[in-house]
Amino acid sequence: GTLGPEALPAILEEKRLLVNRTGVIEFIAGGTHLGEVGGLEGLKSWLVERGKLFQLRESLTTELVPKGVLIMGIPGCGKSLCVKAISSHFHLPLYRVDMIEIFSGRHGKPEGAFVAACRMMEDMAPAVLWFDEIEMGITSTESSGEQGRIFAFFLTWMQEKARGLFVAATANRIDL
Repeated sequence: GTLGPEALPAILEEKRLLVNRTGVIEFIAGGTHLGEVGGLEGLKSWLVERGKLFQLRESLTTELVPKGVLIMGIPGCGKSLCVKAISSHFHLPLYRVDMIEIFSGRHGKPEGAFVAACRMMEDMAPAVLWFDEIEMGITSTESSGEQGRIFAFFLTWMQEKARGLFVAATANRIDL
């Protein structure tokens, strides 16, 4: 048989439990509305338009479906609030990847932990995937070594990832 809309809360709870066990991905409950975000009118209007396209993702060509957004600014300027508003506006669950935890070494090598987190999130789609403080692990300045490989993987993954994942990345350093 098929599942009806009444099964959605149970499915979301199972997904929440599954990702929270990873130690690097966290389900973020509750959200805020775009109207609660002060200023940023350009970003908000962009999100309204892209939200419409994202909802039609199954019927559109890949090039038209928005893949994500990078929000940069100093700590405390509302980047996290914006990401929560995106999730709410898109009517999708929000999952946060903790880049500091990825690089802590408690979950194996950072490259493996990052790849595993991205792959797992493809199975959780549709969702908004938040890479918090993405500059902690994704930089183009170090092209060799582990960070270079993570950056290369991320670029390829963004191009090929599941249509139902909208990536919202936040960064404090604006000199990326």
